[in-house]
Amino acid sequence: MTRTAAIACILLAVPLLPFAAGAGGQSAAVTGGTEVAMAVEIMGAAGDGLTPEAGERDASDADRNEGAADRMETRSRAGAGGAGGFTVGYLNADFGVLNDKVRGMGIPPLSEDILLLGGRGYGRIGCLIIGGAGYGGATETSGIPDCCSREAKVEMGYGGMILGLNKGTDRVEGTLGALIGGGGIQVARTRNSRSVADWDGAWAPFEETSGDSVAADDLNMTSMLTGVFFALEPYLELRVWVLPWMSLDFAGSYLWARISRGQWKVDGVKIPDSPETNIGGMSFKFTLNFGA
Repeated sequence: MTRTAAIACILLAVPLLPFAAGAGGQSAAVTGGTEVAMAVEIMGAAGDGLTPEAGERDASDADRNEGAADRMETRSRAGAGGAGGFTVGYLNADFGVLNDKVRGMGIPPLSEDILLLGGRGYGRIGCLIIGGAGYGGATETSGIPDCCSREAKVEMGYGGMILGLNKGTDRVEGTLGALIGGGGIQVARTRNSRSVADWDGAWAPFEETSGDSVAADDLNMTSMLTGVFFALEPYLELRVWVLPWMSLDFAGSYLWARISRGQWKVDGVKIPDSPETNIGGMSFKFTLNFGA
């Protein structure tokens, strides 16, 4: 009876195994699915919780950086500052009046291509520039047309206050301005008989055996011609910033430098009939500028 009951239970249990296995698999699938769903939900929740905050922080940082950049640009354009630097320039001067007389000395005319050296400094308030500048240059000519050598040397300089309006970006700027001031010119004219001698002759006047006939004093002389002028120099300038504190400035200008009639002097004495003379001309300048 016991054996028969056991066999009967086995026979009843075998058909139910597929259902039990299916139920178990379904339970495992449900459990696994539930775990995956929970993991996805957790990850999604984490992502939903972090991504917007990170995005908001990034957007906020970007806004702050952009605002700071705008404020810096505004300060750079509209704030106050100052700068200065060393200038190298070229002036095509007008020496027509002088060269008419230099040719009469029997020597070549003066070159009108003048190398200018100088510098400037300025303060900036918004787009307004106020400062000062000064430049100078020289040229000379010489020759030996007869028994004596002759030389003419010109030295000139000018400077004054500079006023301008400045506009541009943080990298490139343009300035329209003018220098208003004055300057001076001197023309040293020399005639020297000793300079045409040979090496021994150059020493002869200083020897104890020298005679009175060597290089008579009336053949040797130096005289200075001087003049002062009012200077007006409008200019247009392009400035390129290569570093936050250094720029390269390129300027074109015209120098109007007028010596009034009767204002030339020879060795300190006025020449009443000396002509009105404008010795200025076109000019180009390059400045290595330091500041803001």
